[in-house]
Amino acid sequence: MQSSRHPVPDSRRFSAPLSDSAVDALLEDQPRMLNLAQVAELLASTKPTVRRLIDTQDLRGVKLGRQWRVARDDLRSYLLTPSELEDSVDSEDPSTD
Repeated sequence: MQSSRHPVPDSRRFSAPLSDSAVDALLEDQPRMLNLAQVAELLASTKPTVRRLIDTQDLRGVKLGRQWRVARDDLRSYLLTPSELEDSVDSEDPSTD
């Protein structure tokens, strides 16, 4: 059953990561294994972007036959992991400008 909630954009695009409770609420009605279209909808992204995340090992995925699947727990981990962009922004020294 699909959730009627609005998709939450990929937390890595923003400076403040999603909280545990926000991620849990987003994923609570989702199946244990999601296809690329479901992951893309939850990330407010596209299937090719999700596939690129899998290919670069930013997001763990498994291939079942000819289709890719992402475990709900792996998507949760991805959403709760700070991005490299956030790390680089936090480490910038504004006094060097």
